[in-house]
Amino acid sequence: MEVWLDRAPLKYEGLSYTEIWISEAQERMVLAVPPENWDEFHSLCESEGVEAAAIGEFQDTGRLVLKYNDTLVGDVTMKFLHDGRPPVIREAIYTPPPEEPLELPSRDRWDEDLLAILGSLNVCSKEWVIRQYDHEVQSGSVLKPLVGAADDGPSDAAVVRPDLESARGLVVSCGINPHYGDLDPYWMAIAAIDEALRNCIATGADPTRIAILDNFCWGNTERPETWGHWSGRPWVATTPPSPSAHRSSVARTA
Repeated sequence: MEVWLDRAPLKYEGLSYTEIWISEAQERMVLAVPPENWDEFHSLCESEGVEAAAIGEFQDTGRLVLKYNDTLVGDVTMKFLHDGRPPVIREAIYTPPPEEPLELPSRDRWDEDLLAILGSLNVCSKEWVIRQYDHEVQSGSVLKPLVGAADDGPSDAAVVRPDLESARGLVVSCGINPHYGDLDPYWMAIAAIDEALRNCIATGADPTRIAILDNFCWGNTERPETWGHWSGRPWVATTPPSPSAHRSSVARTA
């Protein structure tokens, strides 16, 4: 593969080729487009106001070559790039959380407890926040975040229609349960996938045509206890039953 870094559109002027290669903006997409399709693809991008540039080509050399203004600034074998990194050995300490029997107080009325739960920001209606966002981008939203007779209840999923000339829609749902992770990260991940799938299916999606996108953050894995929560369960090796688009973020936090 050969990449011409000087042809990459820049968000800021004066960037070095190192900064261009590691990407100065996160919102960059790299696509492999056959040469015979480039003109059509470029016209499509222009019609949507998206800047696109051809910045490289695939070559049968087994090497990654980087050039900047015809100057060679990087040259490494693909084998080294993928397999040449030394393995990182980390110590993991996994301590299962203690299991204690649930003891509920005995009382005749639970009014105050119920009101406290309903008043929690984790439980109460999010309508006041949701109303501050635009749900009509390009008029493609079919099923919106709030539904019901008064349009004030959360929907199981959103449905968008990418092509306004078509009656086909795209169902988008999510699932999350961070408090479950304090007990068992493995089952937290399983529960999040389960919730997202159920929300999709409840909205009418075909379960055989569902793709999964995961995005997770983790603590500083240099701490044995933090890494232990990750490795204490073999959840990274599990295979979801449907196609998975994988995007992972590991945040190094204290």
